[in-house]
Amino acid sequence: MGIKETHLWVNDYLDLYLYAGSIGDTSWQQKILEKLQDSYNKTDDVLMIKRDLPTYGWLDNEIVVSPSYGTIEEIFIEPNHRIYEWEPLFIIKTENGTLEQLAVGISGIINTINVKKGDSVLPGTVLVHIKADHFIVGNNY
Repeated sequence: MGIKETHLWVNDYLDLYLYAGSIGDTSWQQKILEKLQDSYNKTDDVLMIKRDLPTYGWLDNEIVVSPSYGTIEEIFIEPNHRIYEWEPLFIIKTENGTLEQLAVGISGIINTINVKKGDSVLPGTVLVHIKADHFIVGNNY
């Protein structure tokens, strides 16, 4: 199961690489290759797990909380950034060395990011506040 999820993560980047090539964006292709190479060098064959997290309503926002103990390795979003369902938000490196790519099943606008790269987190740490659209968008990551 874990190996399959790792391959899915790599396949997502390879799909982006092919798309960048189809629109002639060689700069984007190079960035994707660097990201894949950097990820491979950093992980040294460490397991990458994709986790689809629930969100919790808080006032007029949805919040996303950490599912595990670990350290924020990557942040793919920024404030006022539009996200779509199942888009990667963060990567957490857990205490046992596993990488967890976090996504949520809502689309919307990022209001607040409560963590930064290198921060330690534990289960329940609020990672981000999202102003949800509540639109149904058929994205199947």
